Amino acid sequence: IPIPATLAPLHGWDISWIDADTQQFFLADRSNKSVDVIDARRGTFLRAISGGFAGVKFNAAGAANNDISGPNGVVSWGRWLFVTDAPSRVVTIDLATDAVVSTVATSTSLNRADEMAYDPVGGTLLVVNNADDPPFATLIKVNKSNGKLTVGARITFDAAHGVDATNGAEQPVWDPASGRFFISIPQIGP
Repeated sequence: IPIPATLAPLHGWDISWIDADTQQFFLADRSNKSVDVIDARRGTFLRAISGGFAGVKFNAAGAANNDISGPNGVVSWGRWLFVTDAPSRVVTIDLATDAVVSTVATSTSLNRADEMAYDPVGGTLLVVNNADDPPFATLIKVNKSNGKLTVGARITFDAAHGVDATNGAEQPVWDPASGRFFISIPQIGP
């Protein structure tokens, strides 16, 4: 699917998400500091949504520094698109207008908020800050009528809290059958 010539060539991106109902594919496009929206049924580029995202940030050696780049995670539900970014930022975008309607921070860290999952029944996001040490997740309440985000409890993945995640934390998923979030922890302990 060609990216329009009006945008920078796609060289840096992160997570993508497809809305099964609308067949819209959302791509966290760091090259353009946007979320690209693609019609998966027709295989056509629809638009790039700007949200004040960080874009690709580079380290002193000139390599991309994923820890402080963004956008990162994307997930949609109905008219709301949820996007994570650096620094520790989560936004709601109204897909009817492509406007950011709510912004919260999961911490004061300069690192990115990254992967996330959404519980549409309870209206709760589980957002992971995997680049922090120790990594942590944040429960964020979503007002389903206006998209407003409210930061809730923090779940820290360290020995003191029962899970010594020594190599980050990765993609969570919401399981409607059990009513629980599950999260991938790549390494526990040394």
